[in-house]
Amino acid sequence: MSKMHNKWTSEEIQTVFQSLPIFGIKFKLYTTVISRPENQIKSFYYNNLQRIRAKEQRDAELLENKQISGFLVELMRSTVSVKQ
Repeated sequence: MSKMHNKWTSEEIQTVFQSLPIFGIKFKLYTTVISRPENQIKSFYYNNLQRIRAKEQRDAELLENKQISGFLVELMRSTVSVKQ
């Protein structure tokens, strides 16, 4: 990052692009990165990264809940079949 002005070098932009998997984020970043100060770019990237991680966490929790529910259903079925 040059201290003379608030513009990213092409190498820095490329590094950020490689670490962002979603096309929409890449496109939005590409259209705004040229004139944004460094701290705004970092917070934009960080906020999107946090959002992606939160979604991954929710997806993992949903999957875990489904697995637990399935286990409980199987447990109840086996209990019912033993009683009969």
